[in-house]
Amino acid sequence: MDRLESRLEREIDPLLGKVKEVGGEATRVAKLGAAQVERLDLLMTGLIRRVEEVIGAAQKLIVEPVRQVLRYSRRSDRHLRTCRSRLSGGRTTPNQWIRTEPNLSRI
Repeated sequence: MDRLESRLEREIDPLLGKVKEVGGEATRVAKLGAAQVERLDLLMTGLIRRVEEVIGAAQKLIVEPVRQVLRYSRRSDRHLRTCRSRLSGGRTTPNQWIRTEPNLSRI
């Protein structure tokens, strides 16, 4: 019986050592994977924040000035129509030297 026990210990002990080693490696890989996912999450959060900042800057630098130009253009268009009407003596057709402007209200 002692021989059987001794033999089992010799054969099973290295196997158990390998199982513990594999388990330790699996734990290490899982921790590394979790750390990488966390780093990726931080990277994506920063990227999204920067994209939102760029969109906000573009809104201020491009869209708002364009809207102001369009508002000014609409006011100028109304003013030109009023001037044409007065110059034509109330007629609805514009004078030939005044070019008609496109309707910018749809933009």
